[in-house]
Amino acid sequence: MLIKFMNYDPITLLQAEYLKRKQKNPQYSQRAFARDLGVSGSQLSEIFKKRQGISLKRANDIADRLHWNQSKRDFFCDLVQFKFSRIAVERERSWKRLKQNPSFKNHLKFFKKINEQRLQAHSDWVYFAVLELVRIHDFEPTPEFIARKLSITKTRAQRVLNRLLAINYLQIRDGVLVSDGDNFETFDDTPSLAIQKIHRRMIKKTLPYLHQSVHEREFQTLIMACPLSLLPKLKSQIREFINKVGSMPKKKPLDSVLALTIQLTNMTS
Repeated sequence: MLIKFMNYDPITLLQAEYLKRKQKNPQYSQRAFARDLGVSGSQLSEIFKKRQGISLKRANDIADRLHWNQSKRDFFCDLVQFKFSRIAVERERSWKRLKQNPSFKNHLKFFKKINEQRLQAHSDWVYFAVLELVRIHDFEPTPEFIARKLSITKTRAQRVLNRLLAINYLQIRDGVLVSDGDNFETFDDTPSLAIQKIHRRMIKKTLPYLHQSVHEREFQTLIMACPLSLLPKLKSQIREFINKVGSMPKKKPLDSVLALTIQLTNMTS
């Protein structure tokens, strides 16, 4: 039986290697890392965004260029094979080799730590707010600025910044802090404690804004009697509306971060 390898991704290994080098040298750019890997800057960007896979040949070449030891090289190449091979037999063989790798448990600890950090980022509104805040025209990449803009403590702002950089949701390109630009989505109607947590926090966060100027906010409530069979259609229309708002062209300069929260519930269940 082929077991899913969860979120253990070969790309995560590359992102961790890039971050390690950047921590040693803050001037080290993603472009420089692409050069060291023997790929173009645009190719590395697509790989980091998981829009482009890695061939086994390229995986071996990357391991050579990064001077990884044999154990880490084998782990990376088997992970690439497991993740990107279109042949089921090859994926099964690579999975067996992964389990036999002497460093398997250590690598699992690394991935567990990364996955926990990502889960944390998906369960707190502050992470999403910071990813948008970096887009405004007068953004300052300091915990003081973030704390002031989002009304949080400087300690919390610093912790959020560090974690977003660690999991590569924020990157430093040419000396500028930028978001990776991707949207975060969950599978429709799939229960998630992390997502439930962020919804609770967002509802709580928006309560004080009831007192905000009517020119800066909009609150609406509709309570209606209707057949429950209409619920799927209403949910679909809400999702379409959210996607439409999110993809609206936004004229620059961007100067604010807005939050849109919508709840549709059955009050008689």
